[in-house]
Amino acid sequence: MAGSVRAPVVFVISSLNELAVVARKCLPAANITNITPVQPGEISDQDETKVLHSAEPPRVLLSQGGTAFTDLMAEYVLGYILAKEKNIFGMYEDQKNKVWKPEEYKNPRLLSNLRLGILGAGQIGTRSNSWNGSLGNDQGSKNDPDLPLDVYKTTKDLPEILQNCDYICSVLPTTPDTKDLLSGDILKHCMKKKSVFINVGRGTVINEDSLVTALRNEWIGGAILDVFNTEPLSVDSPLWSFRNVNITPHISGPCQTELVVQTFVENYKKFVGNEKLGGLVNWSGGY
Repeated sequence: MAGSVRAPVVFVISSLNELAVVARKCLPAANITNITPVQPGEISDQDETKVLHSAEPPRVLLSQGGTAFTDLMAEYVLGYILAKEKNIFGMYEDQKNKVWKPEEYKNPRLLSNLRLGILGAGQIGTRSNSWNGSLGNDQGSKNDPDLPLDVYKTTKDLPEILQNCDYICSVLPTTPDTKDLLSGDILKHCMKKKSVFINVGRGTVINEDSLVTALRNEWIGGAILDVFNTEPLSVDSPLWSFRNVNITPHISGPCQTELVVQTFVENYKKFVGNEKLGGLVNWSGGY
């Protein structure tokens, strides 16, 4: 038909079932084609890092999942902080052993009296800050200082952040600047408050030996770990044996079809309207 505008073709390649079906319902005018991968599976962190840090980045626009993961990851962080502070894990063990000892649980700390240091001020970090409004918050980041954070600090302030926060949460991506940022003896600065380390970003921020050393020397008061340098975590890893360590299998930000489609639809509309896409990957920065 003369004068008609051809809808952009959208190719969907995903391990999420029904992603293309849901996308068609949300964008009925778009030409959405589902492509089955030759080798099914998800892109690993290592694959992602190779692409982001390649010598010649692809000349394409690549956007992140945006809010498809931010709320889920923020709730994960807040949920584990609450579980730690209310000693839910201890009470569960008592229940299994049929033990009644209320005296051990009568003095939980108020969240409003705690400080949370978030390393990384991207979409996930700032969302965690807003969800954790009942905690005092310090922020450690190398990103835009105009972000709406309670307290903005940079990596040069890292020792101060570690000394003054009850929880340290890393949501950092893998870049040359963040790799091994917490390796070595930097976590000695956590001894003042026996900070609990939470990692929902990338395992490359600290090597396993450094983390084990920090736990054995009691520089930190525990760890909540969802990501690791090598996944799955080896059955021989000493991290499994610490009573004050909680390990989850990289599930703090699970993919949910509806949320992924919602984020994509928002960017699709911006794309066809020649607007700037949200959550664009910074090829030069590597995230």
